[in-house]
Amino acid sequence: MNPLAPQSSVLRESSEHSSIGKCESSWGDRRRFSVVIPTHNRAALLARAIDSVYATGERNVDIVVVDDASSDETRQMLRERYPNVKCLQLSRNSGPGVARNLGIQSATTPWVLLLDDDDLLDQRAFSIVNSGLDTLSELHRYPVVQFARSNGRIGRCFSIIRLEDYFRGEIAGDFTSIIQVERFLESNLQFPSSRVGAEHLLWFHIAREFGIPTWRSCIAQLTDDAPVRLCSTASQLVRAAEYADMIDETLRRYGVEMKSVAPTYYSKKMVGAFTYRLLAGDRRQALIGLNRNSSHGRVFRWALTVMSAIPSSLLRSAFITYRKNT
Repeated sequence: MNPLAPQSSVLRESSEHSSIGKCESSWGDRRRFSVVIPTHNRAALLARAIDSVYATGERNVDIVVVDDASSDETRQMLRERYPNVKCLQLSRNSGPGVARNLGIQSATTPWVLLLDDDDLLDQRAFSIVNSGLDTLSELHRYPVVQFARSNGRIGRCFSIIRLEDYFRGEIAGDFTSIIQVERFLESNLQFPSSRVGAEHLLWFHIAREFGIPTWRSCIAQLTDDAPVRLCSTASQLVRAAEYADMIDETLRRYGVEMKSVAPTYYSKKMVGAFTYRLLAGDRRQALIGLNRNSSHGRVFRWALTVMSAIPSSLLRSAFITYRKNT
């Protein structure tokens, strides 16, 4: 893999985003979509997500649910209420990355829209997506494009997102990914198999190698009524060691570029890995990681060393308070 040359820190209105007029044939002839929805023990929320896809009125769409070994009524609900929805079943709970990979690999359409089971697709979603894609020249180059979810933010209506844009915070929040299946698979791309998601590792790689065409237009609504969420404070406390591993892997792959482009962001990641190690009760590994990255100033290292002496209960309370406020 050859890293792309450094780009400007300002979001770019790419020259590739130029109008190419009306399509020679209708988009329905050119672009068939599968909506892939991974799920685990969320039958009621899954039904709501499926209903939101049907509410778009778009008939040229396949819905594929990847059941990540649910133990609730998910499969029965799908059989009774949605007989036309294709359901793929994993034999054991493997996490969202494995489920998404299976959905993409099993798609029989050129495009896959990834929808979380607790999100709602906007009624205009496919119209918005196709209008955006119709203005993008050299569309075949890109394994993935993305449109905002309700908390997604970029500085302009459109930009080709590069790796440094993530580091500098030029893109924030959540985005709905539209996978160009053939390009994605031929590029040997896949979601990480981490149980805590870690999908940013995939986006960082794609942003560096290809760029990610990104629109500010919102096509999906985030909700907050799921009983269990991977990104919740409770989940992060339970899986603290896995979160630490995830950050360590991020720094291993991208730390040099990150530190060069956005040193503050790099330091924040360092503190994150250190904190998760402490939350996991692994003070020794936390200090090893600190010593391994010895380029930080003495005051910074002293502060983290002092932090390692804080009682676990107090550290957990401080972490919960921090999460509530951020």
